[in-house]
Formats: sequence, C-alpha cells, structure tokens
Amino acid sequence: MLRRLSIKQKLLFLVLLSSLFTYAFTIFYVGKSMSQKSIDDAKKLADLGALEKANGIRSDFEGYLSLSRAMAMIVQDYNEKTFDERFDLEKELLTNVLASDDDLKQVWISWEYQMIDPNWSKDYGRERHAYTRKKDGSVNEFHDTTDLKSYDPNNFYYQLRAARTSGAAEPYSFAPNIWPGLVGTSIVSPIITESLYKGQVGFDFATDRYMSMTGFDAFKGSYALVISDRGNIVAHPDQQLVNSYVDQLAFIKNQDPTVLRSKLSKGEALTFEDHDFFLNERVYVNLRQVPIGNSAMFWTVGTVVPVNEITKDADVIIRNTIAIGIIGLLILSGIILFVTNEIVKSLGKSDQLLRKLSEGEVSNSEELIVEGKDELSRMSTSVNQLLSELSKKADFAEEIGKGNLESYFVASGSNDQLGQSLLMMRENLLGVINEVSTVVSEASEDV
Repeated sequence: MLRRLSIKQKLLFLVLLSSLFTYAFTIFYVGKSMSQKSIDDAKKLADLGALEKANGIRSDFEGYLSLSRAMAMIVQDYNEKTFDERFDLEKELLTNVLASDDDLKQVWISWEYQMIDPNWSKDYGRERHAYTRKKDGSVNEFHDTTDLKSYDPNNFYYQLRAARTSGAAEPYSFAPNIWPGLVGTSIVSPIITESLYKGQVGFDFATDRYMSMTGFDAFKGSYALVISDRGNIVAHPDQQLVNSYVDQLAFIKNQDPTVLRSKLSKGEALTFEDHDFFLNERVYVNLRQVPIGNSAMFWTVGTVVPVNEITKDADVIIRNTIAIGIIGLLILSGIILFVTNEIVKSLGKSDQLLRKLSEGEVSNSEELIVEGKDELSRMSTSVNQLLSELSKKADFAEEIGKGNLESYFVASGSNDQLGQSLLMMRENLLGVINEVSTVVSEASEDV
C-alpha cells in the first residue's frame, strides 16, 4: 500500500499520524496525571480539615478530663470525713469549678453508698451531690440518694464503674425547666483509691458548642459533623438531625457498621464516596476518631465535601489541557504540512529538472533556486552543478560538431568519464585530420 503513495502522502501519513498520536498520548497522560494530582490534593485538604476538627474536640475533651481527674484526686478521701465536713468541702469544690467555666451547666459528685455508710453491704446504691447553673445565672443545689433498692447495669454510671475508666456520656436533653431544648454530655472520671472504687466526679456541658464546627470553608457547600460513641448525631448543619441516630445519614447507613467501627477504633481514617441527601449530591466523606481518655469510647468527626468540588480544579485542568492540546496539534500539523510541502516542492523541482536532463534538454533547463544550507539545498546545488557540467559538455560537443576543435574545455576531474571521453574524441579527430592532411600533401607532391 505504501509503495503506491507519493512521498508527500507517505510523509503526511507516517510522520503526521505518528506525531499526532505521540503528542495526543503525551497530552492525555500529562493532563490525566495533573488532574489526578489535583484530586488527590483536594482530598488531602478535606482529610486535613477532618483531622483538625477532630484534634480540636480531642483537645476540648482532654482539658475537661484533666479537670475531672484533678477533682477526683482532691475528693478521694472525702468519704472518710463526717457528713457535714464532706458536704462543705464538696460544695466549695463543686461551686468553684462551676464558676470557673461559663460553659459548664452542672458539676457533680456521686459516691458509692458503701463508701459513706460502713453498714451498707450492697454493691449498688449511690449518693449524689450536684450544683446546676440555671439560665438566669443562679445556681441550684441538688442532693439525694439513688439505686438503693436496685440498679440498672446499663446505666452510664455502672458501665463506667465496670470499665474503671473516664468517659463521656451519650448526649441527652437537660432538664426542660432549667435548660429547655438544650442537649449536653457529661465528662466523668472515677474516684479510685488503692484499687478501691469510691465513686465518680464530673460535669455537664452543652454540646451545641460543636455546632460552630459544622462549617467547613475549604470547599463550597461542604460541612462537618460530630457523632457520639453510640452513634448519636452531636452536631450537623441540619439542626433537626441533632440528637438523632446516625442511620439518618444515608452515607453512614450504607457502610458496614462493623468495619466502620473497627477501623475508627484503631485510629484509622475512614474515607469513601456516597450520596448525601442533605446536599442531594455525591460527596466525599472523611471520618476521624476522637478518643475519650483511656476508655474504649470515642466520638467521630467527619467532613463531607461534594465530589464536584473535589474534582472542580481537575475538570478545569482537563479542559485546559484539551484546549492546549488541540491548539498544539493544529500548530504541529501546520508545521508538519509546511515542512512536508517544502520537501515535496524541492524534490519536485529537482525531479522536473532531472527529467528534462534525461530527455536531453540541457540548454533550455533553468537552475534550481538554492535557499539555505540544509540537505535539500545541498541536493539542489548538486543538481545545478550537474546541469552546469552537462551544459559545458553539450556546448563543447556542439563546437566540435561545428569543426571548432580548438574550443576550450576542461574535464570536471579525473573521474569525469564523459569529459575525458570528449577530450579523447577531440584528440582523435585532430589526429585523423593531421593524417589526412599529410596524405593529401604527399599526394600533391607526387603529382
């Protein structure tokens, strides 16, 4: 097939096609690589946002846990004092702690009843002493006993007692007559002396403080959320979802809960893409663990970013790469066409001149115009030299034909067979003429 094509067609087919393929593949590869890097960078930014928010809540928890541990250390021997002494010391401590932080809604202490009553032999029963900040700023005191007849092992107090660790309670609604509509949690530390479990101390604060963390300005339309240990939504831009179970979020519900909790419990970040009904579009989700002290409990912080925002810059890169690629391909095609035409044009002129020479048209042939110093120019120069030498030889032969044997002619070189042959022909003709002249002269004398 290629043998039937002209040089121009071969150049266009082979050079242009291979160049265009190579260029297009390179542009595609570079564009794809840059696009993927842009997506990876955007995801890293979203992941960093989740990590920063998780660290923020973790720092919050660590601060409160440190305070509750310090309180537990202070009161660890209060049970050995008389009721009045203990009550006064508790009042002083609890009210001072409550006054030290406006975010605290309640500070409390809960004693194992057997720690304050030597005659109590049951392993349940508690005495509670608390101070609550009311909405008007006043403080309400609370003191009672509970679980003296029976107890619920699923109660948060007894769960922490079994684990013998600090912890954070599941979000719950505060008393409606004191803080109507307010949801909060409790940070709790155990009171333990020489492995003897004496009770717990802690304080309550509203979780609405974390609503300010739901904003995520790194990407348009994105947001963050906070989830408690047992899957209650602590913070979400949709206020109606707060304090509801996490299965209200489709992108969480679609995940395997066992795998999800297993990875988060190990401190691993969990990332995936799914549909979010709140944004009504596909989103990229990053979930991070927020450990609570040395307990097995943890909260979860997540960032939710529309996939369109993740790929937005990558789409721009792809479009720009395609546009630049098309422009580059057009320029490359133009250059290849220009060079091909120049080559074919030069070869065509050389071919035309050589055809004339092959047909014996020497005197009527015009020399090729030589421009530049490339291979085509050198070829044109060689063709012109061939024309010049053939013209000289033709003129010499013509003079010989006219009988002008003295016409000046010099061969191109020792390898110029045609030139040497013409010179030899002239010498032979001169010899013949001399011999004929001698014979005629001798014949004349005899007569």
